[in-house]
Amino acid sequence: MKLYYSPKTTEETHTILRDGFINDLKYNGISCIYLADTLAAKQGEQLLEISWRAEIDISPFEIFAAGARWREWCVPADIINQYGKPRQLPESALEQARHGSIIETRKELVAEGLLEQAKDSHGQLLYRDGKPVWRLTKKGRAIAQQIQE
Repeated sequence: MKLYYSPKTTEETHTILRDGFINDLKYNGISCIYLADTLAAKQGEQLLEISWRAEIDISPFEIFAAGARWREWCVPADIINQYGKPRQLPESALEQARHGSIIETRKELVAEGLLEQAKDSHGQLLYRDGKPVWRLTKKGRAIAQQIQE
C-alpha cells in the first residue's frame, strides 16, 4: 500500500527523510501524522510517498469521514518510522499521478451517472484537439445546483 504526506516546507521534507517523522497533530487523543491514499499536494509542493508492506495493519488509525472520496489515516510517527518507507516524489511523478487521479475521478463520476461525454446535435461524440469533451448529466447538474444554493 502507498500513502502520501504533504510536508509544509522543503526543510521538513529533508528532516523527515534524514531523521524520520515527528507527530504534528492530535486526533482522538492520539499524537500522529495525517496520511491519505490520494495525492493532496498542490502544484509546486512536495509530496512524500510512504510504502507499507501488506502485513502491516494500520486500520485502527483510519479516519472515517462521511462523504470522503479518499481514505485517510492518523498514524503515530513511531509506527511510520518503523514500518513505512518514505520517498520524495519527483515533480514528474506528481504530474503523472495527478493525471491518473483525474482519470479515476472521471470514471467514478461517469459510473455514478454524473458525467458523460458530450454529443453534438446529431448524436455524435464531441472531441476537442483529439480529446473527448465531457459534460455534467442532468443528475450532475441538479447536484451542482444544490451545492451552489
